[in-house]
Order: sequence, then C-alpha cells, then structure tokens
Amino acid sequence: MDDGNVSFIKVTLICNKNITLCAECPENVSVIIPTGPPYTAGDLLTCITDGYPATYEWTVDGSMASSASTYALVEGVHQYKCTVTVDGDSGLCSNDASVSITAYRE
Repeated sequence: MDDGNVSFIKVTLICNKNITLCAECPENVSVIIPTGPPYTAGDLLTCITDGYPATYEWTVDGSMASSASTYALVEGVHQYKCTVTVDGDSGLCSNDASVSITAYRE
C-alpha cells in the first residue's frame, strides 16, 4: 500500500586500498635462467609473472618440487616447470612456463 511517504537511505562506500583483486589469469609467466650455459647445480631459476599476487609451484620432471618463486637447479638433464596461480574474481586460475636445462656438478 502506498501512503505517500518517502524514505531516504544513505549509502556510504568504503574502499580498502590494501586489497588487490584480479579478474584475469596470470599472463606472461616466465622462467628466468642464470647466465650460461654451462649451468651449475645450485644455480637459481626464478619464476615471474606480471604483477598479480600469486602462488608458485615448481615441478621437476613432473614431480612436485617447491612452492617458492625460485628453485635451485639439480645435477643432470631435467625439465623444470613453474605454475603460477592467482585467486581471481572467477576463482583460481593458472598459467605456466617450462624449460629444459642440463646442470653440471659444482
């Protein structure tokens, strides 16, 4: 029933600048390799992406190896893969980069 009364609602929007939201998958995932060849066991690979807050997962020859953004080469010929995951507006989203490297004993 409309009795002619009008109600006003005041809405206050608060912005928290400490929260970062991302709506897309990480793009441009890269593995930075040390200067070489030759490469030495213990040299660091570094996984980077384009600015999103992310989690990292390194696999070596298909087996889980680390959850850091860097990983030390192991002796021998190995396939290294870094998967970067972000928690975006539509849920978890991942992208990856791979490299095959032969590392020699220190």
